[in-house]
Amino acid sequence: MAMVSAVQEAQKDNLRNFSDYMMTVLEDDWQKEKRDFLHSLSRISSLARTNVTDSSIGANRSGPILSLFSSPHISSGPSNMELLAIVDKKAATYVQVVRKLNDARKRSLEYKSATAFKNAYDHNLGLDSSSGNSVTMNKIWHLIQGMKK
Repeated sequence: MAMVSAVQEAQKDNLRNFSDYMMTVLEDDWQKEKRDFLHSLSRISSLARTNVTDSSIGANRSGPILSLFSSPHISSGPSNMELLAIVDKKAATYVQVVRKLNDARKRSLEYKSATAFKNAYDHNLGLDSSSGNSVTMNKIWHLIQGMKK
């Protein structure tokens, strides 16, 4: 009997260690995703501010825009206008899901929000291009969806 309890205790310890490890990995990846998102958001907002200032004044201030476009980090990826389109598409997609969620709550209907967000990410966005070592948003929505069952 002592052998069985020792095996069960070892299984519990392994499960706890695995859970702790997965939580650490998720937190690290979440911080990376958040940092990348905020960085891209700041680039887009600075581009938008510069373009609005240029068009409202009528002058051609190519300094900030030139340095933004001539950066090797940005020129190797999608253009700023493509980034803006991606962010707009993401925002519009998630706004639709949140509206449906709010409507369901107003009517006291059941709404599977994790499934809706996962489907929105899968079908409408299709932007999952991160490396295989990173926990992607698709995997996170899948995990959340699994926890809700």
